[in-house]
Amino acid sequence: MSNEHDAPAPVIEPAALAALRELLDNASPPPWDTGSRRHNATVLATSIAEGGVAAVVATFPWHHDARHYTDALVVAALRNAAPALLAELAQLRTVAADYDARGDALAIATGALSDLREKVTDHSAAVDSLSSENAQLRLLVAELTDDDPCRYDHHGYCQAHSLDEAPCPHARAKELLAESPGADRG
Repeated sequence: MSNEHDAPAPVIEPAALAALRELLDNASPPPWDTGSRRHNATVLATSIAEGGVAAVVATFPWHHDARHYTDALVVAALRNAAPALLAELAQLRTVAADYDARGDALAIATGALSDLREKVTDHSAAVDSLSSENAQLRLLVAELTDDDPCRYDHHGYCQAHSLDEAPCPHARAKELLAESPGADRG
C-alpha cells in the first residue's frame, strides 16, 4: 500500500543506468560530431583521435526527408550530453532520496505532534474538570467552616468545635482556604 509521500518508481532502473554508463565508458570519447554530408549518407565521427584522424562511428544512409542528417545530429548530441545527464540524474536521485527521508521524518513528527496535541487536549479537559471540582469543594468547605475562633483547653481539645484535638478541623479549613486563592465564603 503506498501513500502520497512514496517516491515514484524510477523510469530507468539502476541496473539499466549502470549498463548505460558502462557502454559510454567503452565507447569512443566525446565530443562526437556529424562529419561530412555525402550525397547518399551522413557520417557520424568522433573527436580527433590520436594521429589527427577522426574515427567514423556510423554512417546514416540518405533519406528523402533529410532524416538521416537529423538522426546523426541526435546521436552525436546524446553521446556528448550523456555523461552530464547521468551525473545530474544521480544527483537528483540523491536529492529525492534525502527529500523522501525528510518527508518520512516529517510524517513521524507530525503524527507525534498530533498525538501530543490530543493528550494536551485530554489533560486540559481533566484539569478544567478538577479545577471546577476544586472550586466547588472549596466553596463547600468555606460554607461548613465555623467563623468562631478555636478555643483549646489544657488537654489540647477545641472547646468551640466539638472537642477535637488541635489543630481543629475548622482551623485547618481556615488555613487551607487562606493558602489557596479562589473561593470565598459565599
